[in-house]
Amino acid sequence: MPFGCLPNGFPIQWLIGWAEGWVTASGEGMSDNAPDNAPGRPPNSPPRITVGLLVYNGEQTLGPTVDALLAQTHRDFILLISDNASDDGTRNLCEEYQKRDDRIRYVRQPHNLGVVGNANYLLERAETELFMWHAVDDLR
Repeated sequence: MPFGCLPNGFPIQWLIGWAEGWVTASGEGMSDNAPDNAPGRPPNSPPRITVGLLVYNGEQTLGPTVDALLAQTHRDFILLISDNASDDGTRNLCEEYQKRDDRIRYVRQPHNLGVVGNANYLLERAETELFMWHAVDDLR
């Protein structure tokens, strides 16, 4: 399981900056021009961050949320989406995004696990050093 965890709404590069020591807990040192890879990190190394996205019937907000995540200046992350057996168009939307961007990993649960079960599933599947949550309706 990853050692670093952030709540919703923090930019992805903040987590890397904090882990590398060039951003303080209050956000000092943060800029929109933060590097994709921390200094001294080899290019083409595997991502260090998993962004966990829980979704249940999120068809209305999923598209703008995923677009906002993928448009961040920091691109070195995996977006792990766990669909908690949605019965709207969430599955089709997630599968389309997964085809378009290789950072996206999509899993559809065969039955609804509940919020805690779905969250635990994502945490157990994260293989990166760092993890952060993002809500399906959080467009910050």
